[in-house]
Amino acid sequence: MLPITSVLVSNYSPDVEESIAAIRRDVTLLHAELVRYGLVVWTGGNVSARVPGADLFVIKPSGVGYDDLAPENMILCDLEGVPVGAVWSRLYPTDAPGYGFVAEDVPELGIGVLDGYRGRGIGRALLEAMIAATPGDLSLSVEDGNPAIELYRSAGFTAVGRFGDATTMLRTRL
Repeated sequence: MLPITSVLVSNYSPDVEESIAAIRRDVTLLHAELVRYGLVVWTGGNVSARVPGADLFVIKPSGVGYDDLAPENMILCDLEGVPVGAVWSRLYPTDAPGYGFVAEDVPELGIGVLDGYRGRGIGRALLEAMIAATPGDLSLSVEDGNPAIELYRSAGFTAVGRFGDATTMLRTRL
């Protein structure tokens, strides 16, 4: 399984962006302390921290093992606890493929940004983070009429097939 990566980049001031990065590092280190002192069971046990100067906080993604934690996969939420976007990848077997399936050894990417947060560069930041975290090829599926297809094309994804009302796209690592 590939590491889960979640990133939020926005139009916050450089000071707030710096605080977000520092809090992500701190929360990651604090989770290591939970493990060290035996305060977790499987993926249970959590630390979060508020971002100074913004109505945001950083928290560990649910269900992610402590060995897989890194600052870049800490979730940034608003104070209501709502993540504004997420990205993940998953390997599927040939006998149970996803909509963007191309091969068992090519992870399929999933990505989403809440309506009110679209058009702010969050989707691009999520996509770029996943590309950077993935050592090989990536595939995805995009439904007809979804304007995100232009984002995927600009990131090097090309159409390789169709599945229902969607285009399967592939980005090959050079």
